[in-house]
Amino acid sequence: MNTNLDSAIREHIYQYLAGAIDLRTFEEWFVGEIWDVIDEARAPLTDLIGAVELTLAEFSSGHADIEELREDFRRALHTIIIGELPITSGSSATIIEEALTAGALAGVSAGMTLASVAVSS
Repeated sequence: MNTNLDSAIREHIYQYLAGAIDLRTFEEWFVGEIWDVIDEARAPLTDLIGAVELTLAEFSSGHADIEELREDFRRALHTIIIGELPITSGSSATIIEEALTAGALAGVSAGMTLASVAVSS
Protein backbone atom coordinates (compact mmCIF):
# COMPACT_ATOMS: atom_id res chain seq x y z
CA MET A 1 0.00 0.00 0.00
CA ASN A 2 1.21 3.49 -0.78
CA THR A 3 1.00 4.86 2.76
CA ASN A 4 2.08 8.34 1.67
CA LEU A 5 -0.86 8.69 -0.73
CA ASP A 6 -3.23 7.08 1.78
CA SER A 7 -2.13 9.59 4.43
CA ALA A 8 -2.35 12.50 1.99
CA ILE A 9 -5.91 11.56 0.96
CA ARG A 10 -6.97 11.30 4.59
CA GLU A 11 -5.30 14.64 5.40
CA HIS A 12 -7.14 16.34 2.53
CA ILE A 13 -10.46 14.80 3.62
CA TYR A 14 -9.79 16.12 7.11
CA GLN A 15 -8.94 19.58 5.72
CA TYR A 16 -12.21 19.61 3.77
CA LEU A 17 -14.28 18.50 6.76
CA ALA A 18 -12.55 21.07 8.98
CA GLY A 19 -13.33 23.84 6.47
CA ALA A 20 -9.69 24.54 5.56
CA ILE A 21 -10.34 23.76 1.87
CA ASP A 22 -13.49 23.70 -0.22
CA LEU A 23 -14.88 20.68 -2.07
CA ARG A 24 -13.67 21.89 -5.48
CA THR A 25 -10.10 22.24 -4.16
CA PHE A 26 -10.28 18.77 -2.62
CA GLU A 27 -11.66 17.21 -5.80
CA GLU A 28 -9.07 18.86 -8.06
CA TRP A 29 -6.25 17.71 -5.76
CA PHE A 30 -7.66 14.18 -5.47
CA VAL A 31 -8.13 13.64 -9.21
CA GLY A 32 -4.61 14.93 -9.92
CA GLU A 33 -3.06 12.67 -7.29
CA ILE A 34 -4.78 9.41 -8.23
CA TRP A 35 -4.59 9.83 -12.01
CA ASP A 36 -1.17 8.16 -12.40
CA VAL A 37 -1.36 5.63 -9.58
CA ILE A 38 -4.84 4.12 -9.77
CA ASP A 39 -3.81 1.34 -12.18
CA GLU A 40 -0.87 0.32 -9.99
CA ALA A 41 -2.44 0.83 -6.56
CA ARG A 42 -3.41 -2.17 -4.49
CA ALA A 43 -5.97 -2.75 -1.80
CA PRO A 44 -6.53 -1.18 0.70
CA LEU A 45 -5.49 2.05 -1.07
CA THR A 46 -7.84 1.22 -3.94
CA ASP A 47 -10.65 0.77 -1.41
CA LEU A 48 -10.08 4.29 -0.07
CA ILE A 49 -9.81 5.78 -3.56
CA GLY A 50 -12.98 3.94 -4.62
CA ALA A 51 -14.89 5.17 -1.58
CA VAL A 52 -13.91 8.77 -2.28
CA GLU A 53 -14.71 8.46 -6.00
CA LEU A 54 -18.13 6.97 -5.24
CA THR A 55 -18.90 9.71 -2.71
CA LEU A 56 -17.97 12.43 -5.21
CA ALA A 57 -19.97 10.76 -8.00
CA GLU A 58 -23.09 10.38 -5.85
CA PHE A 59 -22.89 14.03 -4.82
CA SER A 60 -22.26 15.39 -8.33
CA SER A 61 -25.12 13.31 -9.78
CA GLY A 62 -27.55 14.54 -7.12
CA HIS A 63 -27.94 11.14 -5.45
CA ALA A 64 -26.44 12.49 -2.23
CA ASP A 65 -26.65 15.88 -0.56
CA ILE A 66 -23.79 17.74 1.10
CA GLU A 67 -24.47 16.21 4.51
CA GLU A 68 -24.39 12.70 3.05
CA LEU A 69 -21.13 13.57 1.29
CA ARG A 70 -19.63 14.81 4.55
CA GLU A 71 -20.80 11.69 6.41
CA ASP A 72 -19.33 9.41 3.73
CA PHE A 73 -16.05 11.36 3.95
CA ARG A 74 -16.05 10.99 7.74
CA ARG A 75 -16.56 7.26 7.34
CA ALA A 76 -13.73 7.03 4.77
CA LEU A 77 -11.49 9.11 7.00
CA HIS A 78 -11.98 6.81 9.98
CA THR A 79 -11.90 3.40 8.28
CA ILE A 80 -8.44 1.93 7.90
CA ILE A 81 -7.85 -1.61 6.64
CA ILE A 82 -4.74 -2.86 8.42
CA GLY A 83 -4.38 -6.41 7.17
CA GLU A 84 -5.89 -9.71 6.13
CA LEU A 85 -5.92 -13.03 7.94
CA PRO A 86 -6.48 -16.24 5.96
CA ILE A 87 -9.17 -18.60 7.26
CA THR A 88 -9.60 -22.29 6.50
CA SER A 89 -12.44 -22.01 3.99
CA GLY A 90 -10.31 -20.07 1.51
CA SER A 91 -11.95 -16.78 2.35
CA SER A 92 -10.17 -14.09 4.27
CA ALA A 93 -11.01 -11.99 7.27
CA THR A 94 -10.21 -8.33 6.88
CA ILE A 95 -9.34 -6.49 10.02
CA ILE A 96 -10.73 -3.00 10.04
CA GLU A 97 -9.60 -0.41 12.52
CA GLU A 98 -11.85 2.58 12.93
CA ALA A 99 -9.89 5.35 14.54
CA LEU A 100 -12.40 7.62 16.18
CA THR A 101 -9.81 10.12 17.28
CA ALA A 102 -10.93 13.14 15.30
CA GLY A 103 -12.75 14.71 18.23
CA ALA A 104 -12.50 18.11 16.58
CA LEU A 105 -14.66 16.83 13.73
CA ALA A 106 -17.23 14.93 15.74
CA GLY A 107 -17.14 16.92 18.97
CA VAL A 108 -16.64 13.78 21.04
CA SER A 109 -13.84 12.38 23.15
CA ALA A 110 -11.17 10.31 21.45
CA GLY A 111 -11.57 6.54 21.32
CA MET A 112 -10.92 3.53 19.15
CA THR A 113 -12.99 0.60 17.97
CA LEU A 114 -11.59 -2.54 16.40
CA ALA A 115 -13.69 -4.84 14.27
CA SER A 116 -13.02 -7.98 12.28
CA VAL A 117 -15.11 -8.59 9.20
CA ALA A 118 -15.11 -11.77 7.13
CA VAL A 119 -15.14 -11.18 3.38
CA SER A 120 -15.70 -14.00 0.90
CA SER A 121 -13.26 -14.37 -1.95
